[in-house]
Amino acid sequence: MTNVQSIQSFVDAAQEAMAPMNKYNEFAVKSMERVLRKQWEVAGACFELGIEELHALGQVKDVQGTMSTQQDILARMTDTLTRGSTELMEIVRENQAEAIDLFTKQAQEATAKAGKATKTAQKAA
Repeated sequence: MTNVQSIQSFVDAAQEAMAPMNKYNEFAVKSMERVLRKQWEVAGACFELGIEELHALGQVKDVQGTMSTQQDILARMTDTLTRGSTELMEIVRENQAEAIDLFTKQAQEATAKAGKATKTAQKAA
């Protein structure tokens, strides 16, 4: 075996060893992106409702009308936050299920590789 082949064997082994971590990193990035996009969406909706409330306060004509407008805006903000929280929890549940599936598959692959390595070592001995 030449030095180049030895080095390539080492590189291949390192890449194979890091493959599970690479899969996890891809999963983690995708999962975090989903959560952050939902948070951004909810925050944007609340921001817009805050601007709407600010404009409503700037157009005060009577107390009763202003209170009614603020109650409407508050109800919509509460609905937005409740819906956003529910959707975020669903994303978290989906991510959790996907993580369990990923780790289960990785454990099965590691077990299979260990079994093959054991058989190869027994044959060599």
